Parts: sequence; C-alpha cells; structure tokens
Amino acid sequence: MALKEYIRDLESKKSRMSKKKNETNRMEKRELNKYMRQLKLEQEQKHKKELEAMEKEIQDMVAAAGDGTHAKAHGHQQHGEWEDVSSEDEEDVVGEEDLVNMFAHLTT
Repeated sequence: MALKEYIRDLESKKSRMSKKKNETNRMEKRELNKYMRQLKLEQEQKHKKELEAMEKEIQDMVAAAGDGTHAKAHGHQQHGEWEDVSSEDEEDVVGEEDLVNMFAHLTT
C-alpha cells in the first residue's frame, strides 16, 4: 500500500514538472518515468510471487486434507478414541446452589 502512495506522489511530481519546459526538467522527467516503471514492475512481480505462494499453500492444504496429513503438518493431534465424558459416579457433579455459593462474591 505504501508503494502505491509513493508512486502517486511521484506521478504528481511528474505532472508538476511538465508545467516547466526546459532541458533539465525533461531529463528529470525521463528518469522519473524510468524509475516509476521499475517500481511498478517490481510491485507486479512481488504481487505475482505472493499470489503463487498462496496458491501453492492452498493446493498443499487441499491435498493434505484428503489423506489426513494436514493435521499432522500443523501440529494438531488426531485422537483415535474419544473419552466418554458421561461418568457413572455422581460425586463430580456440582449442583446449581453450590455454583451460586461459589461465585456469589462475583455477582454482588
């Protein structure tokens, strides 16, 4: 984004230079045009390179999603068996009144 603003500033400088007609301004204007073309080319190349990198990453993610390696590649663990959370012993269950008493100091 900053590069676009910089190019706009250069273009406004070029338009101000075109009002004055002398040899030095012509040379400066030519050099400025070359510089602006170079900046635009670099910007396009950088954009293209970033776009290609994103497309490759997306393709890798799509390919990995099919065989399950995506989760392994990004550090996610896959669980073969899930633990059953329904417990038969009711000792761990906290009632509503107990919760109200525990957190009463927060609500007053």
